[in-house]
Amino acid sequence: MNYSIDGPRPNYHDAPESLPYDNSHNAPETVPYVAPLQHNEKPLDAVNPKIMEVGIGSRRRLGDMRASKFWITLAIVCALIIAATVGGAVGGSLAVRKDRDSSSPSSASSSANATGASSTSSGGSSNTQTSTTTLLISSPTTFPAPSKNCQNGTTYNSLFQTGENGAVPPGAGLTFTRLCGQNADLHNIGSAFVYSFDDCIEICAGINFWPGNKRCTGVIYRPEGKGKPVNCWASNQTSLTGERSDLFTALLQ
Repeated sequence: MNYSIDGPRPNYHDAPESLPYDNSHNAPETVPYVAPLQHNEKPLDAVNPKIMEVGIGSRRRLGDMRASKFWITLAIVCALIIAATVGGAVGGSLAVRKDRDSSSPSSASSSANATGASSTSSGGSSNTQTSTTTLLISSPTTFPAPSKNCQNGTTYNSLFQTGENGAVPPGAGLTFTRLCGQNADLHNIGSAFVYSFDDCIEICAGINFWPGNKRCTGVIYRPEGKGKPVNCWASNQTSLTGERSDLFTALLQ
């Protein structure tokens, strides 16, 4: 029996198409395989609890100290520093006030009325010395009252004649006659407050010494009366007018 070999043949039009290779898409991520724990193994957080805090350790810990503990410690230290500063300022103010109160005028006046005392006791081979010193406040300076001393009819030579103030000019009037209890008319050329009759005469002598003349011819001195600002008058024209007990007059010779 003859068979034809030209029978039906298979048709491959339904075969899958061959697509071109495209590597533009991302490859699937590789996921690491984590093996399950064995029956006798412990989890890492049970072995060392700090391992689970590695990811947030920089935000919750400072070295071996928790951040909350660090901030609490810092707040306590700052509070102690502020308290010490305030306490020192208050203590200094109280010390200054105490020192000021101890040196008040009342204590100074009470100590001014006390006098210094020193006592020494001796006996056997030992000597004991006790010394107390008290601050004394000096009283205001007082000046003596103008002198009423006068030597009637005597000659007075001015101190300018000693030459301590320079060479004595030949024409200077420096010698005077004292007249006690005498008044005079005068033409005032100068005045001052002095404490003695001789000082008043020196006013007139000074007027004559510097220019080297006899311009001043006399003075009147009043030791008692109104007093300051003047009690001595110098004159370039002087003439006696009579007695007066409260006035002293000196005339140029």
